[in-house]
Order: sequence, then structure tokens, then C-alpha cells
Amino acid sequence: MNSRPAQIEQSDSLVEIYSINGVDYYIFENNSQLQTVWIKDNYECYISGPITLSEIKHIIDSIEKG
Repeated sequence: MNSRPAQIEQSDSLVEIYSINGVDYYIFENNSQLQTVWIKDNYECYISGPITLSEIKHIIDSIEKG
């Protein structure tokens, strides 16, 4: 299976790479919204919305807690 992520258009620079349990979450800003993308178990995942960096990290933390 191809594990390369799809291309996601990005207008600004990378905000942060947030790593938890060996998974890198790439957080960036695009069109005034924060977005994050990551790959886990051959799944490409993506979150986008009018949220803060703190909120997106809280969402990521909740994903990793299961």
C-alpha cells in the first residue's frame, strides 16, 4: 500500500510538528484556519477549522487517549 500522503495546499508556513506516541501531527495555517494532517496505520487523517492552536492540540491529545 502507498503510504505517501496526498498533497494538501498550504498557503503559509508550518506552524508546528506535534508528536505523540510516535505519530507526527503537522499543524499549519491555511486561509486563516489551522489544519493538521497525519498518517497512522496507513490512514491519512486531516482536521481543519476555525480553531486555536491550543484547541487543535487538545483534539490531538483526545485522539491519542482513545
